Amino acid sequence: MPEPLQRIVIVGGDSCAPAVAAFVANSLRGTAARITLLDDMSGHAGVASTLPTSTNFYKLLRFKEQSLVIGTGATFKLGTEHSGWLRDDHRFIQSFGEHGTPIRLLPFYQYVLKHRLAEDSKNFDDYSVASTAILNGRFAYPSADPGSLRATIKYGLQVDTQRFAHALLKYAIATDVEHISSATRSATVHADSGFIESVTLEDGTVIDGDFFIDCTGERALLIGNALGVDYQSWSDILPCDRCVSVSIKDVHDVSPITRVVAKKNGWSRRIQLIERAVFQFFYNGATSSDENAAAQLFRDAGADASAQPEHREIRSGRRESFWRGNCIAIGRSAGDFESLEVSAMSRAHSAVSRLMSLWPHADCDPVIASEYNRLTSLEYERARDFVALFYALSDRDDSDFWRHCGSLQAPKTLENRLSLFRSRGRLSWDAEDIFSRDNWVSALLGLNCLPRACDPLVDVADPKLVDQFMDEIRQAVRATVDDMPRHEIFLKDLHDAASQ
Repeated sequence: MPEPLQRIVIVGGDSCAPAVAAFVANSLRGTAARITLLDDMSGHAGVASTLPTSTNFYKLLRFKEQSLVIGTGATFKLGTEHSGWLRDDHRFIQSFGEHGTPIRLLPFYQYVLKHRLAEDSKNFDDYSVASTAILNGRFAYPSADPGSLRATIKYGLQVDTQRFAHALLKYAIATDVEHISSATRSATVHADSGFIESVTLEDGTVIDGDFFIDCTGERALLIGNALGVDYQSWSDILPCDRCVSVSIKDVHDVSPITRVVAKKNGWSRRIQLIERAVFQFFYNGATSSDENAAAQLFRDAGADASAQPEHREIRSGRRESFWRGNCIAIGRSAGDFESLEVSAMSRAHSAVSRLMSLWPHADCDPVIASEYNRLTSLEYERARDFVALFYALSDRDDSDFWRHCGSLQAPKTLENRLSLFRSRGRLSWDAEDIFSRDNWVSALLGLNCLPRACDPLVDVADPKLVDQFMDEIRQAVRATVDDMPRHEIFLKDLHDAASQ
């Protein structure tokens, strides 16, 4: 029998490293494995807007959500409000959770499509508790009763990544992770096996290991520098290669959403925490200078010239392989792209969950690594396609940036999905997609992408009964949301309960 892994070394630098350490340690409780995290915890400052998968991630760790939200100054997120992608006054909601319920085994959205094609004004958001709650600034936890409409809610968090990383570090240490506060300088690779044998810290200390997790961020110290795994660029698919951000205190529009606005020279995002808001502007360095981008950011944020913007380069793409030999890359060492919807934090949470479902022996069987690489490649490419969708369906051409976007080539996988949807409203989707089917439909309808005709089976159902059922759902959704507290009240009650 192959030997189990004994020494796991997580090389940090990316804010996801403590979360990876915490999850691996929790999963290996009761084994003889020794886990070491090498991270000086510098450079983790920032914010993240997470998907519901991240909510499930820390629930698996048995984190008390109340403590996590309060301790990190987080707010809840039911989705994203998008505006400006088609014209300045155009907006739509991209929410988590479900819309309606299937009718005669057909997805509910097909019946909404029938009305839209008949130029009826039925709104897909009216059948979603999460979307309607966003529009009314309300939030509540999902109901445990599967028969309740509130059970259809899913949510993420808007978090301070540095505070979140420290909370996960504390958990990891309590779960017997050895933490060495140091940056890593280099790695040693065995000449014959191609496995990493050890890493060397800044002070010259050598740390041996059987399995290494590269969370070094853009440095990609192990997967890139030591093992030489190539990077697949997506610069011909996604336009933004720069981001500038600024933090503003005492902003009080605490809605349970992330706001994204397409601008003349890029797009902006606002993430609201309890004590501050962070404004970000994503752009292309060839069509806008850093100075012009910062000026746009200051206008969006209402910041004065004394504010200190932070610039970051974005290398859109991913590693050709995420797992090679006895090393796996998680976080920005694995790949990066403009995070229109899915944050690097959520990608890291998904990655380490997948790793533990395929946890290897000490021989690191290449068959297991191959399956991990296959699944992770699918996830990255589908998340990429979701971002590319917004550019493919935007008809803006009012600047060098948007004319550049118009010259980009949509991935073949996205073109196939769009062709299928434009035919009869059908959508290829499976469990490996990081976004739900309703997420895709919301984006397609929000960007005015309609099929030539709806599914022919829609007409099998009695239209009067269907319309009556749809009205009942819409009214029930509205009544459910009316009973939910405003988001800021929910947060206040959460904090008040913790202080008692």
